[in-house]
Amino acid sequence: MTDLSTTTRLFDLIHFLTDLGERQGQKEKDAGDFLTTMLVRNHLPFVCEPFETVYPTFPSWILEVDHQSISSQPTCFVGGQSDARPRILSSLDSFDGDIGVPIINHNPDCPHVISRPHCYPSLALAVCTDDLPSIISGTLFHLAADVRKTIHQSRNILVGNLENPRRILFAHYDSLGPGAVDNASGVVILLHALLTTPEISQKDLCIFVGNEEISFDTPCHWGHGYRMFESGHRDQLCTAKQLVVIDCVGHERAEFLHDLDLLRMGLPLQDIEQYLGKTMALTASFAKLMAFYHSPMDTIDQIYPEYLLEALAYVTQARF
Repeated sequence: MTDLSTTTRLFDLIHFLTDLGERQGQKEKDAGDFLTTMLVRNHLPFVCEPFETVYPTFPSWILEVDHQSISSQPTCFVGGQSDARPRILSSLDSFDGDIGVPIINHNPDCPHVISRPHCYPSLALAVCTDDLPSIISGTLFHLAADVRKTIHQSRNILVGNLENPRRILFAHYDSLGPGAVDNASGVVILLHALLTTPEISQKDLCIFVGNEEISFDTPCHWGHGYRMFESGHRDQLCTAKQLVVIDCVGHERAEFLHDLDLLRMGLPLQDIEQYLGKTMALTASFAKLMAFYHSPMDTIDQIYPEYLLEALAYVTQARF
């Protein structure tokens, strides 16, 4: 298969996933259905492992400053309303745990659209950085959000060597926003590798992970699907020679990283400390990712064919 035909196929797959929109709830199910259909069509056996999760949905919300409505999106696990002056936190600020004051969150690296890098245990709304001057100069505030605990049947899709895998490779298929880079890119690389490299399905175990982005899990609200896999497959995690999480590639040159803090964030297993010595992340620049992270700008336009092909080669040629 030529680079051109491979690129076309990868981009077609990414287009399908991003065209679903934000892959939560039913849209996540649609993405999983698409993956299983592709596996059936290509005669690749797989196992679906369903699990129940609870994630936040938001029927309504509002942000008013001096009686003027400002565009926002909820980024909270707790609803309610408040007329207090909110704290303004950027995506670079750490949260100190104070849940007594409402929060306005913004991503200064993605100033023109709403980005949702964080989710807080108190009333919080995300805004565009461009709207901050109106908020900072405001004197009257009204914030409200209706937060619902929504039960969802998610699933992990397991393909390959289930008994004694050489490597276990993970890619999550849910998203916040259209999720081209995060993480349709990783999903299509893993899928294409399975379809074109028989050695991977024979020797490795590939996991398409549901419900990675957000749940009511505490203290770590992301990575629920990873932990569901862990709960049933500790033996495979212990005996595999390597664990690889493929997440956010194609927007910059990919590399394998063994940064321990990054791995704790990117593969938040309960017993991740036990596996850190053999765990790697195939990813690309986090600084550049922040320019569109968890926002409507995470579209296929952010992905460069040469970087996507390079990441694919890392997986198919086992260059790690």
